[in-house]
Amino acid sequence: MVEVSLTIPIYNEEKCIGRTVVELADVFEKNNIDYELVLINHGSKDRSAEILNKLAEKNKRMKVYNLPKNLGFGGGIMFGFSQSKGKFIGFDCADGEIPPEETFRVFLEARKDRYDLVKGRRTHRQITLFRKFTSLIYNILTGIRLNFKIKDLNGYPIFMRKDKYEKIKPKRSDFIFNYNLYINAKNIGYSIVEVPVKHRTRVAGISSVTLFGAAKMWWNLLEYSFS
Repeated sequence: MVEVSLTIPIYNEEKCIGRTVVELADVFEKNNIDYELVLINHGSKDRSAEILNKLAEKNKRMKVYNLPKNLGFGGGIMFGFSQSKGKFIGFDCADGEIPPEETFRVFLEARKDRYDLVKGRRTHRQITLFRKFTSLIYNILTGIRLNFKIKDLNGYPIFMRKDKYEKIKPKRSDFIFNYNLYINAKNIGYSIVEVPVKHRTRVAGISSVTLFGAAKMWWNLLEYSFS
């Protein structure tokens, strides 16, 4: 069995996806880990598919799924998890904001099996004031509703054993996926720990987070929380 499967959801990331996946592959190979990268390219209109296909020809551990329709943030992750063969599964983002060595360090913590779910908590984030504000509000809202000690709800990467994920059964395909994942994990008594990870600026491209997108995320959070 593959030891770890890392899902990366991708949407119009031609400027950074090549470097991101190559760096991740390098760090797992350097440490002699039996891994696979599950690359879910869903709905992209740019050259993401072309870039991924060329990389997969050179590295068979890269499993590329080019899907015509965007599945949503959570939908892309859940599809990737459904295709994952690893004992441990996890997801990371395509933008390269978390250095690969930090992603690997979070995986090592998950492999110790001291916690059911291990996630990153981004420190010294290299982002705009707008994104800092939206993250602050989101974490305050979720902290009050969840009564969690999680400081960075949307922090990544995230790793867990696949058999434990299958008991969580998240349903949300939008940006509320993380919230859905953690509240379900909490309800079945799973332990969750945050590992501080360094944050860096995007490898390339720009963030897709907009004022409209942030407002929609907050509304969806409130709707889901009290449903």
